[in-house]
Parts: sequence; structure tokens; C-alpha cells
Amino acid sequence: MLDRISNYSYLDKLSKAIINDYKMVIVKTNKKGFLLSDQYISTASLDCKGKIANYSNRTIGFVNCLIMLPISSKYYVLFYNGRLTLNAFLSEKRIVELSNEDLFLLNKAILRNSYKKCIAMHEQDFNDITSFKSDCDGTTGVLVRYNNGLFSEYALKKEVFLYDADLDIFNKHLQYVSELQQFKKNHLRDISRNDLCLCGSGKKYKKCCIDKYQKSLLIYQRLKLNDSSWMCTPSECVEFPIHSFWGQKEGLSPISKDILTTEEKNSKKQTYEVNYSISP
Repeated sequence: MLDRISNYSYLDKLSKAIINDYKMVIVKTNKKGFLLSDQYISTASLDCKGKIANYSNRTIGFVNCLIMLPISSKYYVLFYNGRLTLNAFLSEKRIVELSNEDLFLLNKAILRNSYKKCIAMHEQDFNDITSFKSDCDGTTGVLVRYNNGLFSEYALKKEVFLYDADLDIFNKHLQYVSELQQFKKNHLRDISRNDLCLCGSGKKYKKCCIDKYQKSLLIYQRLKLNDSSWMCTPSECVEFPIHSFWGQKEGLSPISKDILTTEEKNSKKQTYEVNYSISP
């Protein structure tokens, strides 16, 4: 990590990717209600891309990504690519004042960025939002075994989504695809817009959960693709994983070696739920 922070070439390329592909807006709240994460800079994904082996959904340099840079408890600078949907009208030519709903949405993402500590100017602002911390805890570790006997290993930032609907899709997209497949098996056709929704609400599919099912199906269809479409510009730099390794078993971390040892003892290969990887 320190090597990357001091790597001028990497930081220069990453900053150019932000300048070229992200919009910028300054937002404020009159009640000095912004939280501050122990990561200082907070990021969040503005959509769900699925479970990627070597990158987090909120990787800087990806499409539909939000970067939140604190100035004070009253002001933040937002860099974003994609659908940043707030009640306030976003304009790059002026400072935008946020509604209470907008502030709550951004603070929720800032809190989820925190690993150990998060601070607020007012105790009530913190108390109103702490129940959302448990949604996304911890760094994600990924271990991949290849048919040629080699391995790759990654440590990724924990997943943080600005919108709860995307967090739901991230956690359940394979379940939603399975339900679509089961419907097709039972009815010998795909579900139509006027069918009853699969969630059991009694509403028509088109007026209920069609968006999350269609999004989940799109993610599933990318499972085995080496897809660079999540990058703003594939030729530009994106944020590196916290840790990455590719090679022989001997070079893996102790934790990964323990997983493989346990697997060998049980004479059973572990299935890891990782949808795909991306080659920049």
C-alpha cells in the first residue's frame, strides 16, 4: 500500500482518469452534519457489477462510481461517474445545498467506508445512522485456483453501495437468477411483464421487482467474460486492489494456505462465489 501511495506514475495516471471521466460538484449542509470516515476519502458504487475476483465494485476508475472528499463537516467535494441521484439539483458551476435525505444517503456511505472509527460534529447525526454500519464489514479476500495449477489471491476493499437496491442485488443476484430459471422450467417460457411478480407480493412483475431481476440476469450473463466495460476508459489506470498475487501455491498468504490444507483434508474442492475477473 505504501509503495502505491509513493508511486508518482500510478497516482498521476489515476488522477488523470478521475479528471477525464468523472464530474465534480461541491455539496454542503448548513447544520455541519457530514460524517468523516477513518479512511478520510470515501467511495461508493452507484450500481451493482456483481462479484468480481480482483476488483471492488467501488474501484476508482470504474463507471458508476462516487468519490467523496471531505473539506469540513459542512462541505464535501464529490467526483462521480454515472447515475448520482439526489434530491438536490447537481451543478458543477455552484455549491449545491443538500436536503436532509441527501445528507443521510451520503453519510450512510461514509459510515460504511469506515473500518474502525467514524466521527461526527453532532452526536445526534451519528446516532441516527450507526445502525447501518453492520451491512458491509471487513476487507474481502478472494482465492482463485486455475486449471494449470496456479493460484491468484486478492484483498479488496469492502463493498459499499450508495443505493440499498444495489446492495440487495449484490447479495442476492444468484438467487434472483435461479428464481427466473425455475419459472422458465415450470412454465416452459420466460416470465412476462404481466405475470405475477416472483417475490410473492401479488403485484404484476412490471410494477414490482422487474428491475432487480433484469439487472441480476445481466450480471449473470457476464459470469465468464473477461470484461473491461466497467472501466471508464480501458486504456487508463484504475485503482489497484489492496493486495494481489498470482503464482505457485508456495507464494500464497498463510490464510489461503490454511484454506487449501483444510480442503485437501476434506478431499473436497471449495467453490468460491466469484463471478468474473477483469483484466485492465
